Amino acid sequence: MLKNKNRMEKKMFLKKITLLNFKGIKNQSFDFEDRETTIVGANGTGKTSFYDAFIWCLFGKDHLGRSDYQLKTIKDGQTVPKAECEVELVLLINGEEMRLKRIYAENWVRPKGGAEEIFKGNETLYYINDIQVKKMEYDMEVSGICNETAFKAITNPAYFPNLTRDEQRKLLFKMAGEISNEEIAGDNKDFHEFLKMVTGVSFEEFKAYINSKKKRINEDLEYIPARIDELKRTIPEVLDWDKLKSDIDAKKSELEVINTQLNDDSKISEEENRKRLEIRNQINAIQEANQQIKFAAQRKRNDEVESIKSEIRKLTIEQGDRNRDFNSKSLRLLYLKERQASLNKELETLTTDWRNINSDKLIFKEEEFICPACKRPLDVSDIESKQNEMVKNFNLDKSKRLKANNEKGGVLIAERKNVEDEINSIGELKETDTSDIQQKITEKEKVLKTLEEKPVEYENIAEYQSNMKKINEYEVLLTNPPVAQPTTHAELNEKKLALSGEIESLSSDYAKKEIIENSHTRILQLEEQRKTMNKELANLESREFLLKNFEFAKNEKYESEINKMFHFVRFTLFKKQVDGQIVPDCECMANGVPYSTQNKAMQVSIGLDIIDAICRKEGIFAPIWIDNRESVTEIPEIKAQIINLVVNPNEPVLRKTSKC
Repeated sequence: MLKNKNRMEKKMFLKKITLLNFKGIKNQSFDFEDRETTIVGANGTGKTSFYDAFIWCLFGKDHLGRSDYQLKTIKDGQTVPKAECEVELVLLINGEEMRLKRIYAENWVRPKGGAEEIFKGNETLYYINDIQVKKMEYDMEVSGICNETAFKAITNPAYFPNLTRDEQRKLLFKMAGEISNEEIAGDNKDFHEFLKMVTGVSFEEFKAYINSKKKRINEDLEYIPARIDELKRTIPEVLDWDKLKSDIDAKKSELEVINTQLNDDSKISEEENRKRLEIRNQINAIQEANQQIKFAAQRKRNDEVESIKSEIRKLTIEQGDRNRDFNSKSLRLLYLKERQASLNKELETLTTDWRNINSDKLIFKEEEFICPACKRPLDVSDIESKQNEMVKNFNLDKSKRLKANNEKGGVLIAERKNVEDEINSIGELKETDTSDIQQKITEKEKVLKTLEEKPVEYENIAEYQSNMKKINEYEVLLTNPPVAQPTTHAELNEKKLALSGEIESLSSDYAKKEIIENSHTRILQLEEQRKTMNKELANLESREFLLKNFEFAKNEKYESEINKMFHFVRFTLFKKQVDGQIVPDCECMANGVPYSTQNKAMQVSIGLDIIDAICRKEGIFAPIWIDNRESVTEIPEIKAQIINLVVNPNEPVLRKTSKC
């Protein structure tokens, strides 16, 4: 593997490239000269594929930056299966040879027990000097030679000019290196003052701050004239303020006199109201006493009603007790007779069961005396022994069953005797007669109804009538008209109301004086505010102008340093708009003509000048692939290896030549 010798300048030469099943090229390789090699072929023979293979072997992408893009050979519209795409490079780096190989292979696996292989996806294999390595190790080795972007920029003249404006600027500024703000300021005192202003913030933040402040100030300045005009339009007319003040004071004095007169009259009215309130309280107290008399009469009648209802409830309970005794005995007698019939039926069943048990006989079966093991009849002695045992067990079981039957029968007979005795004790029942009680209840209910329908008598009570007489006397006192007020009372109130309205109207006019004074004060404040804002705006615009000048100086410095790196190519990196705003740009030119309008030969020359500058800056020279070299007669002198790709319709197969 390549050792890092830390040399100041690194030179890479491509000695050999081999393609296998790569983008339609089945198997082809070329050896290259140290200085210049030309590959000739008609269009479609695969010239560009060799440059793609060169880039892909190093970085896994084609010259357009596409990863593993259409590598496989396509036949009849389908990719050829199981064909490994392989590219191998033999490089000479500072005199030391390195072999790099990348293989793009299909991964086919035969499942366990399966007959056919299954495609499991693609995989990439990596080799350094014929030793297989992991991707990370391979990438680290390649990046140690040169990073991907710089490598593409120094191997293809068309690469850099076709990058976006921002990508070109990024590479150019990186090549130029950092230029400090102090270096830009130099001996310019204004620039040094400006740098103090932006300490701790970026130019963009400072610019955003100024724009934000200017926007707010301009909005406020636009608002102030309209506000002043509005205040001037709404200022009230100037009046005779001294006369208004004198009239208000006079009216207030006159109002105080009227209020004094009304207060004297209101004292008389208050005494009359107090006496009327005392009379009303007396009436309310007597009415409350009569209400209590009424409640007492109602309570007395309610007690009489409740007494009769209590007697009716007692008679009803007595009537119910009699009826409940008859009903209870009737239900008990019905249950006893049903139980008697059930017991007789159970005893009949037990008698039948006893007879069946008693008549049960033991019967011997022949199969019971056969040996279960050998299936032969038992000996006579064994048969007799077993029969005796069976008879004994049978008689014992029969005795137990007869005993249990007799015991259960005895219990049922005893219960039947108790039931029959209780039936005899109840005897024949007769329905209870409660007509005497019902007659008493009916009489009590008639008395209750008469009492409830009769109104409560309380108005004839002597105390109640006396109280009503007192109430009528007090009502007469209340209906008498109050002591006549002085005839001037209504006139005083009317005059008071009129004076209050006049004072309010005069005070409203006098308040306009304060409005006028406040409006003039506010106008002066707005005028002063406008002056202050204009000064602040001028200060911000001065800072903004200083910022633009500094940026312009910085842009010129960067542009100058960048253009020094090239032989004849020049870059315009900034553009000044009509409004004076400096905006980023990146226009590549030669002899004042933009790259895009140059002919093919000049575009190649421009690309080579750019490559030479990058190589010198990065300290590395790599093979330069020049496509359509047939359109370029001469190229500038350059240290790097040149590989020309030439279109010749008379060459159906790619071939190498040392001449362009």
